[in-house]
Amino acid sequence: MKYVTDWRKNIEMQQYKITINELAEQDLENAGDYIAFELLNPIAAENMVKGIREQINKKLIKRW
Repeated sequence: MKYVTDWRKNIEMQQYKITINELAEQDLENAGDYIAFELLNPIAAENMVKGIREQINKKLIKRW
């Protein structure tokens, strides 16, 4: 049986526009505040918020 190694190149993907509305931004900030102030872990809060924003930005830049 012969396997095609580049099969992913033949699949068309839709591109999506990601919009972060005010409520989503507020939810992200609230989650960060909870981790920083209630759980007393500001470093984890910062890492979480940065990580989420980086993933969103990757999706905005990635071209199929």
